[in-house]
Amino acid sequence: MRAEMEEMWARFEPFADPAFRQSFSRDVESHFWEMLLGCRLLNAGCQLTGHELRRHANGCPDICVVGEGRRVWIEAIAPTRGDDNNADRVAELVPLNEGGGFQALPEREILLRISGAFFNKQARVARYIEDGIIEQDAPRLIAISGANFGAMANGGPVPLALKALFPLGDEVLVLDEVSGEVIRHEIREAWQIERLNRDPIQRNAFLDPQFAHISGVIWTCAGTPNWDERRRPFVLIHNPLAAVPLDERLMPFDQEYRANRVDGGWQIERVGEA
Repeated sequence: MRAEMEEMWARFEPFADPAFRQSFSRDVESHFWEMLLGCRLLNAGCQLTGHELRRHANGCPDICVVGEGRRVWIEAIAPTRGDDNNADRVAELVPLNEGGGFQALPEREILLRISGAFFNKQARVARYIEDGIIEQDAPRLIAISGANFGAMANGGPVPLALKALFPLGDEVLVLDEVSGEVIRHEIREAWQIERLNRDPIQRNAFLDPQFAHISGVIWTCAGTPNWDERRRPFVLIHNPLAAVPLDERLMPFDQEYRANRVDGGWQIERVGEA
């Protein structure tokens, strides 16, 4: 694994912040995610802007992709499990052979961490736009990695980031009362994520005009030590209210989702699927 990471670093170093290597150990997953994403873009033939060409006194986003006459800016983050004194912290699962038992995956807690990462980074992106670092007509993406949650954030047919950005709740199977056969698969509406000892937070950021400055979110569970993209794909979620939309299939990712207006509501679908 070390050899692979050194190879990735050699590829990404010209585009990284000068302090990247020194600060890597302080936040391994966020830095690895930035490097992994950068290498994914480079390997797909995307052109990145070196840090020296985009450096600004007030900072700058982690990655800048140049193409077709404009830039695409990306701000990356890998949220932690939360502080030890946080009642909504994502707890470690204890293996059965170490005394653990069967327990539900902490989806609520993970959704809270994804939402917190989004709210944190969207505020930073807003400042970059205000300071003129990100151009008014340039798409802006927030890239979130669930690497700190491991395989817990990788299950189910609906990417967890999609459930954090839209009011998508529990997945249920509707059965025939007589035969017991599955009639259909449904996802219940859920407009909030509950928190312990605090008010719930909204889970409809991509249906809220105040976040129109974000063009979309990139999501993955890839990280150290597992970055097998076949099992932990890169997902792009488009913001239907984006002030500066990103063209579909412009970026080299495994899955894309969009939301369309249907009969006064919204229908979320995977791009490329009938």
